[in-house]
Amino acid sequence: MALNTNFKGMIRIFSAIKKSRDDRRKGDQPVLRFPNITPKDFNSYAQSLYADDIARETTLFPGFQSLVKLCVVAEYFQNRRVQEIATDQINNDMNRLNQIPGPDVVTYAYEKTSVGSTLRELLVSAYFHDDGVDWIEDIANMHPEFKDDLLTEMLRSRKISRNIKKEEDESAEGDV
Repeated sequence: MALNTNFKGMIRIFSAIKKSRDDRRKGDQPVLRFPNITPKDFNSYAQSLYADDIARETTLFPGFQSLVKLCVVAEYFQNRRVQEIATDQINNDMNRLNQIPGPDVVTYAYEKTSVGSTLRELLVSAYFHDDGVDWIEDIANMHPEFKDDLLTEMLRSRKISRNIKKEEDESAEGDV
């Protein structure tokens, strides 16, 4: 009798598993897929959730890939706190290492984030304020939206500069 009860319970469990699997195939339940996110990247995300810190190896600094991927995962999960931690760390690393993320990282960030994201703003600002001009050679390989955002920032800055100069000229005329 006990064997029969266990067998019926097992059938119920396997039926539930099969139904769950069939529902996922039909699209009834969302399935999260991250084609370019490794378990290590997700681990960085989980670490930042629980510790308000980013655990990463020093070998991951070149190109800022791990931090950018962390931003992408955080944006996907709509976690502003983790996004802020990661973008702050990217900014700190750029200042400390005196370098900016390369074109491949910028392209990845633009392909995986939404318009107006903090990460996009940070990358545009970094390229706009970069003293070196080495990246100009790579601009052709950059994501088209990044080029548009960078040009917009340049034009906006130029317009602000002209307005400031105009105000200074007007105040100088008023002082005379």
